[in-house]
Formats: sequence, structure tokens, C-alpha cells
Amino acid sequence: MTDAALLQSASSDRLASVLGCGISSTLVDQLVHTPRFRDRLFGLVLRRLGEVGCLSREQAKMLAMQPDQLIELSRRAGSVWHAGSIIRIIDGASRRLLISLLGERNYALALVRAEARPPGVTVDLTPEDIAKAVAIDGAACLAEWCEQQPWAVCGRLRLKRPAAAPDSVHRTWGPQIIAHLLAD
Repeated sequence: MTDAALLQSASSDRLASVLGCGISSTLVDQLVHTPRFRDRLFGLVLRRLGEVGCLSREQAKMLAMQPDQLIELSRRAGSVWHAGSIIRIIDGASRRLLISLLGERNYALALVRAEARPPGVTVDLTPEDIAKAVAIDGAACLAEWCEQQPWAVCGRLRLKRPAAAPDSVHRTWGPQIIAHLLAD
């Protein structure tokens, strides 16, 4: 994804946070939709984000992903995170519901990557609760991986990755899970 495409797909809230200085998301939205100011705005955002420089294979892969691909990556990470809960669902109807909520690919990934899950994650959850937790914890894993990257990479990924509120457990285990998924 080019910087121009990234900036055009980023939300006004996230662009405003990069600009700082108390600029409102409403004003950013107006500037983005005004051709006369759009290029200047994008130039300012890119200067704030800095030059990307040399990228690792994983960084390049992440920067090339579209927002929906990042959401899917985060759901895969969440499936690994909650593998303990996922493998405990053995009732046929509950298992089918869980597969329909997570998708077959994510369900199978949890079964294969169960050893990569962090210790101490709650395991007694309903299929619906697992699906909600997968989205939340997966986004937190992705956010922590992004935060460990150089500012130019991190800043660009913040514009398009799912919103998250990671905690210390995510800082410890999240980047490892994402790194394993990117290596596949």
C-alpha cells in the first residue's frame, strides 16, 4: 500500500492524532475532501511519520496489507491467543457455532497452534464470548507488534490497524504470536 493510499483510507480521527496540535477530526475530514488542501495535509502527515527506510520482510508484509487483511491477521492472532478455550469446546452444536463465528481457517489454526497460546488465559467461555474475545485480544496482539516497530512503520500501521487496548500480557505474548503468523 502506498503512503497516498494509506492516508486516503485512514480515518480522520487517526490522521488528527498523528497531526496533534489539537486539530479536530472534523477539520481533518474537511481538508481530506478538499483537493486544494489534501496534498499539503498528506505531506504534513508523512513528515510527521518519517521516512520508512529499510524494512524487514515482516514489516514490508504488514505495510502492504489492506485494513481488512490486518483485521483478519488480528483475528488469527486472537484464535491462537484463545486456543485453550477453543479446544475445550467439544459439544457438536457448540463447536459448529464456534466454527461459524471464527471461520474454519481460524478454528483450525487454534487447534494447530495451541502450544503458542499464553498461559493463564480464561478457558471457560461460550462460543459467542470466545468470538468476541478473539477480536479484542487479537487486535491487542497486533497493536503490540506494531508498537515494537520503528516509529515510521508503527505510525503508518496505527492509521489502518484495528483499534486496541493492550495490557502487559499482550506486550509479552502478542508480538510473538504475530511474528509466528507472519512467518507462515
